[in-house]
Amino acid sequence: MNNALRILLISNSNEIGGGNRSLETLSLGLRQNGHAPFIVFPEEGPAPDLFREHGLKVIINPLNSPSIKDLYTTFKSFFTWNKIIKKHSIDLIHANGSLAARSVILSAKAYKKSVICHIRYDFGSDYYHWAFKYIPSPDCFIFVSKSMENSIKPALIKSSPKAKFKVIHNAVILSDKAMPAISDKVDSIGIIANFQEVKGHEDFFYMAKILLESYPYLQFDVIGSDIQNEGRESILRNLISELKIEKSVTFHGHLANIYPVIDALDLVICPSHEEPFGRCAIEAMSRGKPVVVTNVGGLPEIVEEGFNGFIVPAKSPEALVNAVTSLIENIDLRLAMSRHNIDKVHAQF
Repeated sequence: MNNALRILLISNSNEIGGGNRSLETLSLGLRQNGHAPFIVFPEEGPAPDLFREHGLKVIINPLNSPSIKDLYTTFKSFFTWNKIIKKHSIDLIHANGSLAARSVILSAKAYKKSVICHIRYDFGSDYYHWAFKYIPSPDCFIFVSKSMENSIKPALIKSSPKAKFKVIHNAVILSDKAMPAISDKVDSIGIIANFQEVKGHEDFFYMAKILLESYPYLQFDVIGSDIQNEGRESILRNLISELKIEKSVTFHGHLANIYPVIDALDLVICPSHEEPFGRCAIEAMSRGKPVVVTNVGGLPEIVEEGFNGFIVPAKSPEALVNAVTSLIENIDLRLAMSRHNIDKVHAQF
Protein backbone atom coordinates (compact mmCIF):
# COMPACT_ATOMS: atom_id res chain seq x y z
CA MET A 1 0.00 0.00 0.00
CA ASN A 2 1.80 3.12 -1.26
CA ASN A 3 0.03 5.56 1.09
CA ALA A 4 0.27 3.39 4.21
CA LEU A 5 0.74 5.44 7.37
CA ARG A 6 2.37 4.71 10.70
CA ILE A 7 -0.14 6.13 13.17
CA LEU A 8 0.31 6.80 16.87
CA LEU A 9 -3.02 6.40 18.72
CA ILE A 10 -2.98 7.67 22.29
CA SER A 11 -5.55 6.57 24.87
CA ASN A 12 -6.48 8.51 28.01
CA SER A 13 -7.22 5.38 30.03
CA ASN A 14 -6.11 1.80 30.65
CA GLU A 15 -9.69 0.63 31.32
CA ILE A 16 -12.09 -0.92 28.82
CA GLY A 17 -14.83 1.66 28.44
CA GLY A 18 -16.62 3.12 25.45
CA GLY A 19 -13.67 5.32 24.47
CA ASN A 20 -11.24 2.42 24.28
CA ARG A 21 -13.81 0.21 22.57
CA SER A 22 -14.03 2.84 19.85
CA LEU A 23 -10.23 3.08 19.75
CA GLU A 24 -10.13 -0.70 19.35
CA THR A 25 -12.46 -0.47 16.35
CA LEU A 26 -10.36 2.32 14.84
CA SER A 27 -7.05 0.49 15.36
CA LEU A 28 -8.29 -2.74 13.80
CA GLY A 29 -9.83 -0.85 10.90
CA LEU A 30 -6.59 1.01 10.23
CA ARG A 31 -4.62 -2.24 10.24
CA GLN A 32 -7.15 -3.89 7.97
CA ASN A 33 -6.66 -1.04 5.50
CA GLY A 34 -2.89 -1.48 5.42
CA HIS A 35 -1.80 1.13 7.98
CA ALA A 36 0.43 0.47 11.01
CA PRO A 37 -1.19 1.54 14.31
CA PHE A 38 0.87 2.00 17.50
CA ILE A 39 -1.29 2.40 20.60
CA VAL A 40 -0.12 4.30 23.70
CA PHE A 41 -1.70 3.77 27.13
CA PRO A 42 -0.82 5.74 30.28
CA GLU A 43 -0.29 2.52 32.28
CA GLU A 44 -0.80 -1.22 32.18
CA GLY A 45 -4.32 -2.57 32.62
CA PRO A 46 -7.22 -4.37 30.92
CA ALA A 47 -7.21 -2.20 27.78
CA PRO A 48 -3.51 -2.71 26.89
CA ASP A 49 -4.00 -6.46 27.42
CA LEU A 50 -7.01 -6.44 25.08
CA PHE A 51 -5.09 -4.63 22.34
CA ARG A 52 -2.14 -7.03 22.67
CA GLU A 53 -4.55 -9.94 22.20
CA HIS A 54 -5.32 -8.45 18.79
CA GLY A 55 -1.60 -8.45 17.97
CA LEU A 56 -1.42 -4.65 18.05
CA LYS A 57 1.73 -2.82 19.12
CA VAL A 58 1.21 -1.37 22.60
CA ILE A 59 3.40 1.31 24.22
CA ILE A 60 3.12 2.39 27.86
CA ASN A 61 3.84 6.07 28.47
CA PRO A 62 2.38 8.47 31.09
CA LEU A 63 0.29 11.40 29.86
CA ASN A 64 1.89 14.47 31.41
CA SER A 65 0.47 17.83 30.36
CA PRO A 66 2.80 20.77 29.65
CA SER A 67 3.04 23.04 32.67
CA ILE A 68 5.10 26.14 33.37
CA LYS A 69 4.93 25.18 37.06
CA ASP A 70 6.67 21.84 36.47
CA LEU A 71 9.28 22.35 33.78
CA TYR A 72 11.19 19.18 34.71
CA THR A 73 8.19 16.91 34.05
CA THR A 74 7.27 18.92 30.96
CA PHE A 75 10.73 18.53 29.38
CA LYS A 76 10.97 14.87 30.41
CA SER A 77 7.62 14.16 28.76
CA PHE A 78 8.66 16.14 25.67
CA PHE A 79 11.81 14.09 25.14
CA THR A 80 10.02 10.79 25.83
CA TRP A 81 7.41 11.55 23.16
CA ASN A 82 10.24 12.59 20.81
CA LYS A 83 11.83 9.15 21.22
CA ILE A 84 8.54 7.36 20.53
CA ILE A 85 7.79 9.42 17.42
CA LYS A 86 11.32 8.95 16.07
CA LYS A 87 11.71 5.26 16.99
CA HIS A 88 8.49 4.22 15.25
CA SER A 89 8.75 6.70 12.34
CA ILE A 90 5.29 8.05 13.11
CA ASP A 91 3.45 9.85 10.29
CA LEU A 92 0.24 10.91 12.06
CA ILE A 93 -0.97 11.20 15.66
CA HIS A 94 -4.49 10.48 16.91
CA ALA A 95 -5.20 11.55 20.49
CA ASN A 96 -8.23 9.83 22.01
CA GLY A 97 -9.13 12.82 24.17
CA SER A 98 -7.84 16.24 25.14
CA LEU A 99 -5.45 14.98 27.85
CA ALA A 100 -3.69 12.79 25.32
CA ALA A 101 -3.51 15.68 22.84
CA ARG A 102 -2.05 18.07 25.42
CA SER A 103 0.58 15.55 26.43
CA VAL A 104 1.95 14.90 22.92
CA ILE A 105 1.33 18.23 21.19
CA LEU A 106 4.74 19.88 21.77
CA SER A 107 6.64 16.89 20.42
CA ALA A 108 4.22 16.51 17.52
CA LYS A 109 4.78 20.10 16.45
CA ALA A 110 8.57 19.74 16.90
CA TYR A 111 8.48 16.84 14.41
CA LYS A 112 5.86 18.56 12.22
CA LYS A 113 3.34 15.75 12.66
CA SER A 114 -0.37 16.44 12.35
CA VAL A 115 -2.49 15.76 15.42
CA ILE A 116 -6.14 14.68 15.43
CA CYS A 117 -7.89 15.18 18.78
CA HIS A 118 -10.94 12.95 19.20
CA ILE A 119 -13.41 14.54 21.63
CA ARG A 120 -15.54 11.83 23.24
CA TYR A 121 -16.65 13.50 26.50
CA ASP A 122 -17.95 16.92 27.44
CA PHE A 123 -15.97 18.38 30.33
CA GLY A 124 -17.45 21.83 29.76
CA SER A 125 -16.56 24.66 27.40
CA ASP A 126 -14.31 26.39 29.96
CA TYR A 127 -12.11 23.31 30.20
CA TYR A 128 -11.71 22.97 26.43
CA HIS A 129 -10.97 26.66 26.02
CA TRP A 130 -8.23 26.34 28.66
CA ALA A 131 -6.88 23.03 27.33
CA PHE A 132 -5.43 24.52 24.13
CA LYS A 133 -5.24 28.22 24.95
CA TYR A 134 -1.53 28.44 25.76
CA ILE A 135 -0.10 25.55 23.70
CA PRO A 136 -0.08 24.63 20.00
CA SER A 137 -3.40 23.43 18.71
CA PRO A 138 -4.28 20.06 17.20
CA ASP A 139 -4.84 20.22 13.46
CA CYS A 140 -8.28 18.65 13.61
CA PHE A 141 -10.94 17.97 16.24
CA ILE A 142 -13.37 15.09 15.80
CA PHE A 143 -16.63 15.04 17.78
CA VAL A 144 -18.54 11.80 18.33
CA SER A 145 -21.89 13.54 17.90
CA LYS A 146 -23.45 16.76 16.64
CA SER A 147 -24.54 17.40 20.21
CA MET A 148 -20.90 17.38 21.33
CA GLU A 149 -19.91 19.70 18.50
CA ASN A 150 -22.63 22.18 19.40
CA SER A 151 -21.53 22.17 23.04
CA ILE A 152 -17.74 22.35 22.67
CA LYS A 153 -16.84 23.79 19.26
CA PRO A 154 -17.45 27.48 20.17
CA ALA A 155 -14.83 27.26 22.95
CA LEU A 156 -12.33 25.44 20.74
CA ILE A 157 -12.71 27.97 17.94
CA LYS A 158 -11.42 30.62 20.35
CA SER A 159 -8.35 28.64 21.41
CA SER A 160 -7.76 26.80 18.11
CA PRO A 161 -9.02 29.09 15.33
CA LYS A 162 -7.06 27.36 12.56
CA ALA A 163 -8.16 23.81 13.42
CA LYS A 164 -10.61 21.78 11.36
CA PHE A 165 -13.73 20.35 12.96
CA LYS A 166 -15.62 17.18 12.00
CA VAL A 167 -18.43 15.04 13.41
CA ILE A 168 -17.84 11.31 13.03
CA HIS A 169 -20.13 8.92 14.87
CA ASN A 170 -18.69 5.86 16.57
CA ALA A 171 -18.89 2.49 14.88
CA VAL A 172 -19.10 -1.17 15.85
CA ILE A 173 -17.36 -4.24 14.52
CA LEU A 174 -20.18 -6.41 13.25
CA SER A 175 -20.45 -9.91 14.67
CA ASP A 176 -20.07 -12.77 12.19
CA LYS A 177 -22.63 -14.85 14.08
CA ALA A 178 -26.09 -15.50 12.67
CA MET A 179 -28.60 -12.82 13.64
CA PRO A 180 -30.91 -13.99 16.46
CA ALA A 181 -34.59 -14.21 15.72
CA ILE A 182 -37.04 -11.90 17.48
CA SER A 183 -38.92 -14.00 20.04
CA ASP A 184 -42.68 -13.97 20.36
CA LYS A 185 -42.39 -12.95 24.01
CA VAL A 186 -40.18 -10.42 25.78
CA ASP A 187 -38.39 -12.19 28.64
CA SER A 188 -35.10 -10.37 29.10
CA ILE A 189 -34.33 -6.64 29.19
CA GLY A 190 -30.77 -5.34 29.43
CA ILE A 191 -28.66 -2.30 30.20
CA ILE A 192 -25.09 -2.04 28.85
CA ALA A 193 -23.04 0.61 30.67
CA ASN A 194 -20.38 1.21 33.26
CA PHE A 195 -21.74 1.99 36.71
CA GLN A 196 -21.30 5.78 36.70
CA GLU A 197 -24.35 7.51 38.14
CA VAL A 198 -25.03 9.38 34.88
CA LYS A 199 -25.72 6.05 33.14
CA GLY A 200 -29.11 5.86 34.86
CA HIS A 201 -29.02 2.41 36.47
CA GLU A 202 -31.29 3.56 39.29
CA ASP A 203 -33.96 4.53 36.74
CA PHE A 204 -33.52 1.12 35.08
CA PHE A 205 -34.18 -0.65 38.39
CA TYR A 206 -37.16 1.54 39.30
CA MET A 207 -38.52 0.72 35.84
CA ALA A 208 -37.93 -2.97 36.52
CA LYS A 209 -39.85 -2.77 39.81
CA ILE A 210 -42.91 -1.32 38.06
CA LEU A 211 -42.77 -3.71 35.10
CA LEU A 212 -42.54 -6.77 37.36
CA GLU A 213 -45.93 -5.93 38.82
CA SER A 214 -47.51 -6.63 35.43
CA TYR A 215 -44.93 -9.04 33.99
CA PRO A 216 -43.49 -11.01 36.93
CA TYR A 217 -41.53 -13.36 34.64
CA LEU A 218 -39.25 -10.62 33.27
CA GLN A 219 -35.48 -10.83 33.80
CA PHE A 220 -33.19 -7.79 33.85
CA ASP A 221 -29.56 -8.13 32.75
CA VAL A 222 -26.83 -5.68 33.75
CA ILE A 223 -23.72 -5.69 31.55
CA GLY A 224 -20.83 -3.53 32.75
CA SER A 225 -18.74 -2.78 35.81
CA ASP A 226 -17.56 -0.01 38.13
CA ILE A 227 -14.57 1.05 36.01
CA GLN A 228 -14.21 4.27 38.05
CA ASN A 229 -13.99 2.30 41.34
CA GLU A 230 -16.64 4.51 42.94
CA GLY A 231 -18.35 1.77 44.96
CA ARG A 232 -21.32 1.91 42.66
CA GLU A 233 -21.92 -1.84 42.46
CA SER A 234 -22.65 -2.02 46.19
CA ILE A 235 -25.00 0.94 45.88
CA LEU A 236 -26.89 -0.71 43.02
CA ARG A 237 -27.07 -4.10 44.70
CA ASN A 238 -28.44 -2.44 47.83
CA LEU A 239 -31.08 -0.70 45.74
CA ILE A 240 -32.36 -3.87 44.09
CA SER A 241 -32.49 -5.46 47.54
CA GLU A 242 -34.57 -2.57 48.86
CA LEU A 243 -36.85 -2.87 45.83
CA LYS A 244 -37.08 -6.65 46.41
CA ILE A 245 -36.25 -7.45 42.79
CA GLU A 246 -32.89 -9.20 43.29
CA LYS A 247 -34.22 -12.54 42.00
CA SER A 248 -35.05 -10.86 38.69
CA VAL A 249 -31.69 -9.11 38.18
CA THR A 250 -28.41 -10.61 36.92
CA PHE A 251 -25.09 -8.75 37.05
CA HIS A 252 -22.80 -10.00 34.28
CA GLY A 253 -19.86 -7.69 35.01
CA HIS A 254 -17.47 -6.56 32.30
CA LEU A 255 -17.52 -8.84 29.26
CA ALA A 256 -14.78 -8.97 26.63
CA ASN A 257 -17.42 -10.09 24.13
CA ILE A 258 -20.86 -8.69 24.88
CA TYR A 259 -22.62 -10.00 21.78
CA PRO A 260 -23.63 -13.45 23.15
CA VAL A 261 -25.42 -11.69 26.03
CA ILE A 262 -26.97 -9.10 23.70
CA ASP A 263 -28.24 -11.92 21.51
CA ALA A 264 -30.02 -13.40 24.52
CA LEU A 265 -31.78 -10.11 25.30
CA ASP A 266 -35.12 -9.02 23.86
CA LEU A 267 -34.79 -5.27 24.51
CA VAL A 268 -31.94 -2.93 25.45
CA ILE A 269 -32.43 0.22 27.53
CA CYS A 270 -30.09 3.22 27.59
CA PRO A 271 -31.45 5.40 30.43
CA SER A 272 -28.49 7.81 30.59
CA HIS A 273 -28.73 11.29 32.11
CA GLU A 274 -25.73 12.35 29.96
CA GLU A 275 -24.43 10.55 26.88
CA PRO A 276 -21.93 12.03 24.42
CA PHE A 277 -22.80 9.36 21.86
CA GLY A 278 -24.36 6.11 23.07
CA ARG A 279 -22.26 3.16 21.97
CA CYS A 280 -24.48 0.69 23.82
CA ALA A 281 -27.35 1.61 21.52
CA ILE A 282 -25.54 0.80 18.27
CA GLU A 283 -24.11 -2.40 19.76
CA ALA A 284 -27.66 -3.55 20.53
CA MET A 285 -28.99 -2.30 17.21
CA SER A 286 -26.29 -4.22 15.31
CA ARG A 287 -27.86 -7.44 16.65
CA GLY A 288 -31.39 -6.39 15.76
CA LYS A 289 -32.52 -5.39 19.24
CA PRO A 290 -35.18 -2.70 19.72
CA VAL A 291 -33.85 0.06 21.99
CA VAL A 292 -35.29 2.61 24.37
CA VAL A 293 -33.04 5.62 24.97
CA THR A 294 -33.22 8.96 26.74
CA ASN A 295 -33.37 12.30 24.98
CA VAL A 296 -29.83 13.38 25.87
CA GLY A 297 -26.56 14.01 24.02
CA GLY A 298 -25.98 11.96 20.91
CA LEU A 299 -28.72 9.39 21.49
CA PRO A 300 -31.37 11.21 19.38
CA GLU A 301 -28.84 11.13 16.51
CA ILE A 302 -28.88 7.32 16.69
CA VAL A 303 -32.54 6.55 17.32
CA GLU A 304 -35.52 7.75 15.30
CA GLU A 305 -38.56 7.94 17.57
CA GLY A 306 -41.02 5.15 16.83
CA PHE A 307 -38.98 3.89 13.84
CA ASN A 308 -36.02 1.97 15.26
CA GLY A 309 -36.65 2.64 18.95
CA PHE A 310 -38.21 4.97 21.48
CA ILE A 311 -36.80 8.22 22.90
CA VAL A 312 -38.01 9.19 26.37
CA PRO A 313 -37.18 11.96 28.85
CA ALA A 314 -34.19 11.36 31.13
CA LYS A 315 -34.70 10.53 34.81
CA SER A 316 -38.20 9.19 34.17
CA PRO A 317 -38.68 5.50 35.06
CA GLU A 318 -42.37 5.89 34.22
CA ALA A 319 -41.55 6.95 30.65
CA LEU A 320 -39.25 3.94 30.33
CA VAL A 321 -42.07 1.71 31.55
CA ASN A 322 -44.50 3.08 28.97
CA ALA A 323 -42.05 2.59 26.09
CA VAL A 324 -41.10 -0.93 27.17
CA THR A 325 -44.74 -1.89 27.68
CA SER A 326 -45.48 -0.84 24.09
CA LEU A 327 -42.73 -3.14 22.88
CA ILE A 328 -43.77 -6.05 25.09
CA GLU A 329 -47.34 -5.86 23.81
CA ASN A 330 -46.56 -5.41 20.10
CA ILE A 331 -44.45 -8.05 18.37
CA ASP A 332 -44.99 -6.46 14.95
CA LEU A 333 -43.44 -3.25 16.25
CA ARG A 334 -40.46 -5.18 17.65
CA LEU A 335 -39.96 -6.98 14.35
CA ALA A 336 -40.07 -3.71 12.40
CA MET A 337 -37.65 -1.99 14.76
CA SER A 338 -35.30 -4.96 14.60
CA ARG A 339 -35.11 -4.78 10.80
CA HIS A 340 -34.66 -1.01 10.82
CA ASN A 341 -31.85 -1.26 13.40
CA ILE A 342 -29.89 -3.82 11.42
CA ASP A 343 -30.19 -1.71 8.27
CA LYS A 344 -29.28 1.50 10.11
CA VAL A 345 -26.12 0.10 11.71
CA HIS A 346 -24.91 -1.35 8.40
CA ALA A 347 -25.54 1.96 6.66
CA GLN A 348 -24.30 4.44 9.27
CA PHE A 349 -22.26 2.78 12.02
